[in-house]
Amino acid sequence: MTTKKQICVRLPEDKYQILKQDHIATGLSMPELLKRAYLARGPIEPIMSAKDVQRTFAALKRLSQDLYDLSQRIDSIDPIETNNLLRGICNDFRIIRYQISTFCNRQ
Repeated sequence: MTTKKQICVRLPEDKYQILKQDHIATGLSMPELLKRAYLARGPIEPIMSAKDVQRTFAALKRLSQDLYDLSQRIDSIDPIETNNLLRGICNDFRIIRYQISTFCNRQ
């Protein structure tokens, strides 16, 4: 037999009055109304999938390594190599910006 868990919910007065009116109109208890309202929606999708998190983390790791490499070798490398590192860093920023905007647009 499964045990039931109890939660306590605080509501602003205006939301409580709406819930109370619905309780009176439907004859359902307030907890039953809250359960139906929440559980009827189905599962909530996560903001980011595990794959999205891994891709973003990999891009941040590459960016971090590129910035570290650049800081360690800034005085000793030739301009072409510096330019290539900076282009790689900018590209990583673009990838991360795209991933973040994609996540934000899902909301």
